[in-house]
Amino acid sequence: MLDHAEKKPPFLKLLPALCAGIMWGWYAPPQWNIAVMLLLVGFSLLLLLRIRKLKIVAGRLIGSAGVYLLLAGCGSYITAAQKAVHLPGIFLAKVSGQEITAVVDVLEPPSETEKSFKYVCRLRGYVSHQPTSFENNESANPAQANGYIPTPGLKLIAYIRKQEATAPAGYGNRMLVVCRPQQIRSSGNPGAFDYAGWCAKKGFYLQAWADTGVSVILPGFYGNRCLKVLYEIRERVLQGIDRYIPDPATGGIAKALLVGYRHGIDDELNDAYIRTGVVHIVAISGMHLSMIFGLMAMIPVGRNSRITWCIRNISIGILIWLFTLLTGGAASIVRAAVMLSLLLLAECLRKRPGSINTLLATAFLMLTVDPMTLWDIGFQLSFTAVAGLILFAQKIADLVQPKHPLLRLGWQMQAVNIAAQVLTTPLVLFYFHQFPVLFLLTNMVAVPVSGLVLYVEIIFCIFLWCEPVAMMIGKSIHHLLAYMNAYIEAIATIPFCTAENLQVSMIQMIWMYVLIAGAVVWLSNKNKLAFKGALVSLLMVFILRSRDIFYAEKQAGIFVYQMPGHFYAEGIKGRLALHINNGENKFAPDEKTYKRYVLPAHIAGRIATKAVMDIFRIDGKAVVFMMGWASFKTIQQTNLPDRGKIFIVLVEDALPEQDLEFLPSLVVLSNNASHYNSTIWKRYCRKNQVALHDMKKEGAFVIPPN
Repeated sequence: MLDHAEKKPPFLKLLPALCAGIMWGWYAPPQWNIAVMLLLVGFSLLLLLRIRKLKIVAGRLIGSAGVYLLLAGCGSYITAAQKAVHLPGIFLAKVSGQEITAVVDVLEPPSETEKSFKYVCRLRGYVSHQPTSFENNESANPAQANGYIPTPGLKLIAYIRKQEATAPAGYGNRMLVVCRPQQIRSSGNPGAFDYAGWCAKKGFYLQAWADTGVSVILPGFYGNRCLKVLYEIRERVLQGIDRYIPDPATGGIAKALLVGYRHGIDDELNDAYIRTGVVHIVAISGMHLSMIFGLMAMIPVGRNSRITWCIRNISIGILIWLFTLLTGGAASIVRAAVMLSLLLLAECLRKRPGSINTLLATAFLMLTVDPMTLWDIGFQLSFTAVAGLILFAQKIADLVQPKHPLLRLGWQMQAVNIAAQVLTTPLVLFYFHQFPVLFLLTNMVAVPVSGLVLYVEIIFCIFLWCEPVAMMIGKSIHHLLAYMNAYIEAIATIPFCTAENLQVSMIQMIWMYVLIAGAVVWLSNKNKLAFKGALVSLLMVFILRSRDIFYAEKQAGIFVYQMPGHFYAEGIKGRLALHINNGENKFAPDEKTYKRYVLPAHIAGRIATKAVMDIFRIDGKAVVFMMGWASFKTIQQTNLPDRGKIFIVLVEDALPEQDLEFLPSLVVLSNNASHYNSTIWKRYCRKNQVALHDMKKEGAFVIPPN
């Protein structure tokens, strides 16, 4: 049971007000007057409470209202300020789609893809044409070029082809890149991840490709020296793993475990980790930092000397934050770093903070520094998992008391796994639409083995300078990880290891949390009201699911998916997806492409089965697809009259034929269509009053299910 301080943690009252202000600041139009008004009203109420003696009840109400309004105003203000700073509206209006020479600072080491390097940059300025003085001149000063326009503070993602960047730039370099900046857009495919929204919350609204032109690294350093040292250490560690653990499967996992570098993990192996519920092992998280903290906490320093103890805690705190920065500072590991720092501070002050209050205080501090963290999935999963551990782990462990020490240890580990799943399950179902049924089996082996590997890797880093020792330790790591990978892949082959394609709406997720809260209160206190609330919540979940299935049975529509290099069109009839195999819509995606682009739409629409048909009708009219005009004569010979057809022209390279009397019902421009072809088709459609959908700007074409 929780003590009194844990039952009523102060930050439980403060955090919701801050979160409400943050959400208001993001979703509402930028209105500074509302945020300022909330701040002034809250401050005025607190001032009134200070200068006037009020009754106890009135004083508490006014004081609480003042604090809540003040926190909501602060959350709204800092969110609106961050949103306003990063919103590049003027730049997008002037430059988007045009070729410019951009002056960018590299904010982190580049990540390598098959054909290019991906850079996270800050745009310092640009020239709207390519100045000749920049070509092959590394000493050129871009600020002296004619037409140079500074743009401090604007961030973008740049992709530079490998052959154009023989020596890739590193952190702190300044580059000249000839590119075409564009606004970051989501694919628009039904049910797809909102990539543009995710980037916006990270402060990125632009992306650029250096497909042509030059990229030049300018002299000088424009970053933080301490971060540069950390990135160099990280790179040396990665090179050491590549050298002494050459196997891609085990080496990729070793990199992810130690420094959070996941680019080396094979897609199939990563999918096995996801299906079995142990992907948190390779996603650097608070678990890794807590294990390292436990190792450092064993430093033999006496607690009798307060000064010595404080120096010890400060040293541990510095090492914790250095490791956090070394791994990239993901929300989950920052949560652990802040929480451990608060615990170390409390020890120095001879205090004993409550676990729940410390967790909530950590969330409060993180959201105050970066309010956009509220939408980070890692942040949400990390806090719900730790909350589950604090609230339920000991209670679950007490349910069974094995006498044998090994059985007792095994049950305690399983109790931790179950407790972590209690509050994360609704989020996992909402975001990932699957649940690892056999997570207890995989975590039973993966967690202790990965923990052992992490400790061995720390020793490995210490002895990187000694080749024989590093080689021996590298082989040990390889064998441990090979065993763990084989075990996880074997579990992943079991047909029922994962419950997949589960569609849970946000309102269903909220009712699930109400259900969990009611069930926990009822089991703890035998509260009848909580039991009734849990039953009502369970009933609401089933009602909402039944309603969604009822509407899904009646839906009908057309989806033209946006995917690289191909068109793919489907007709939706109820819970059946029909590949319309007529005209020139012949492309059928492979399994990997289907899972990435098509499956999210099927999950969102609760599609149960797939089929192929030649004729698909919407409101009694047959839908016919054509690539340009190539199949028009063939389609004209079908036994359906023209008025009974909806002709949709899918355009990549074809140009319109002006001498035909036939007019399509709709023209869909591919994301791969050239700028010239797009311009011709837009002019044609404008002249003939034909509907046009540009997938490059509007995303996937959808006639929504009705």
